[in-house]
Amino acid sequence: RTDITKNRLMFDKNGYILQRTYLNNTGDPRHDAQKSYGERYQHTDDGLLTRRVNIGSDGNEIALRNGSFAVVFAYNANYQLIRELVVGPDGNPFNGADGFAYFTRAYDSWGNDIATAYYQLDGKPALQRAGFSKVESSYDQQGNNIALAFFGIGAGSAASPSGVDYIPTLTSFGYALMKREYDQDRKSVV
Repeated sequence: RTDITKNRLMFDKNGYILQRTYLNNTGDPRHDAQKSYGERYQHTDDGLLTRRVNIGSDGNEIALRNGSFAVVFAYNANYQLIRELVVGPDGNPFNGADGFAYFTRAYDSWGNDIATAYYQLDGKPALQRAGFSKVESSYDQQGNNIALAFFGIGAGSAASPSGVDYIPTLTSFGYALMKREYDQDRKSVV
């Protein structure tokens, strides 16, 4: 628990946030549960976030208590996030406290996020903290997200091109499949 009540923001000439400092109600810097006093950001010229790092009380970049130092983001030609990578204090990727070094996202032709998969540093599938390695989304013809399916890691087989079988798994949320229904006004009814 912290007494962070507001943020001080610094912007670059394009209006993108360069730094966020955590403050208490009297304007004094405060740290969060990971001992970070804020975050520093880097962006592309188009404004896409490419790097996020935590800062200490002196404004210098720091590693968090969980060992992560920075997160690096990559995008496709449609400006969609396709990879988020955890970096350690030495500047190299590492397997973070959430159980993975990076995740990837895939999109359908309408730009819907259809799959997110988590990986270890060596490229093998990883179980993230909630107990799944991959989540797949399904959409109806109106673009509503109607199902999320969660998968763990199977033993692998010759039938799988990657050598990995993803098997349905029960997450720490208590379900392996989540379905939604929508009414004619596109309002969620389930």
